Amino acid sequence: EETFQNKRFQVHARRVIGTVDLAVDLLEQNDLATLVPALQALGAKHARYGVKDEHFPIVGQALLETLGQALGEEEFSPQVKEAWVGVYGV
Repeated sequence: EETFQNKRFQVHARRVIGTVDLAVDLLEQNDLATLVPALQALGAKHARYGVKDEHFPIVGQALLETLGQALGEEEFSPQVKEAWVGVYGV
């Protein structure tokens, strides 16, 4: 509970949602020329913060679980989940 009240956490959460929203929009537009460099820059930024490769599977799993809970079983079908796994792998 305390974490969710933290202002830095709230700002970061909004940025994460904004990035996910941007990624979805760019994928819908089939604009990989914009998406891939943006995600690579984000990865480089996180590397400077000390994020390590082994952290990404944990974050990816949390993202999938959050999407599953938010969208529900009907909307977060196995096909949708597989698509998100592919996107996260970029």
